[in-house]
Amino acid sequence: MTHLHATITLADEGDFVAAVPTLLGFHPVDSITMLTVVDDGPRCRIGQLMRSDLPEPGDELPLARYLSQACAQNGGRRVFVLVTGGGPGPLPRSPFVDLVRAAFEEEGVAVERVVWAQSAKVGEKWWCYDDPERSGDVPDPDSAPVAAALAVAGLVKYPTREALAATLAPDPPDAIRRRAVLIHALAQDHAGKCDPEAFSRDWTLVEAALEDFAPSTVDSSGRAVEPRWDDERIAALALALCHSDVRSECLKIALSARAPAAVRLWTRLTRSTPAPERAQPAVLLAIGAYLGGDGPLAQIALDVAMEANPGHSLAVLLRAAIGHAIAPTELREIITRAGQHATRTRAAP
Repeated sequence: MTHLHATITLADEGDFVAAVPTLLGFHPVDSITMLTVVDDGPRCRIGQLMRSDLPEPGDELPLARYLSQACAQNGGRRVFVLVTGGGPGPLPRSPFVDLVRAAFEEEGVAVERVVWAQSAKVGEKWWCYDDPERSGDVPDPDSAPVAAALAVAGLVKYPTREALAATLAPDPPDAIRRRAVLIHALAQDHAGKCDPEAFSRDWTLVEAALEDFAPSTVDSSGRAVEPRWDDERIAALALALCHSDVRSECLKIALSARAPAAVRLWTRLTRSTPAPERAQPAVLLAIGAYLGGDGPLAQIALDVAMEANPGHSLAVLLRAAIGHAIAPTELREIITRAGQHATRTRAAP
């Protein structure tokens, strides 16, 4: 699920289809995608974007109910639906679409349009389930007004979900193995020691790393430049994130103006850190991405975290929360309360 922070204009169903890949971050395949609209006083605003694989036989009604309830509980009152693929067209999966429409109506959510296209690529034909005579060609999203709005919002489009996942692919195996050895040695060295300076030292490491990923760190073309770190620094940062008080402070960063720099840092550490320690930056990345409106990246980061450490409690809880379509505002409140509790705990005599 993605929550959006950009103003977009959709002239017709074709603009909606063309916008979906950029909104999602990748081109959906055999999917149902829903864009919800929330009434906000005299204006309306984009609520959230949800995508799911098209259901297997027998799973149609449960999926329709889940999607409609997730939309309604986050304040959605209108929804635009895109079905991509699902069989030869035009307008396959009509019985499932009818179930979706009925489920949304039960929740008091008006289904404005349901559109089908074999894919969301430029030039594909789109058709409207509401009016089978209505159809058109998918425009080029890069030349549409919506592209500029989404670029300003910082949304990047990938050809597939797999391509998006590849942005978190680990560094070469040799580098990962070297760092694993270093992390193990550092952990052994610190084991059993009562070090009152541990938090201060570890947090200083993270603060310095954040500075390395500050927005001002760009090349002559304006592209962000990643710092060159040796294995020792990566290992020290990986171990610092295993410190619960450090992680609590990192969560607070997701609520601050430094959140974009933090997302870049967690992305780098997710790629650079071996398992199981890799789970720590991946979870922080998931939180930062979700609060920033990038639901697909958040889901992929959680997949990485769970693969690195299946028992990671925060990853398990966050996956459940996102699966139940928790609103970013609610997640922000939870993080704020958790941070206040952690601060009081550290300050207690």
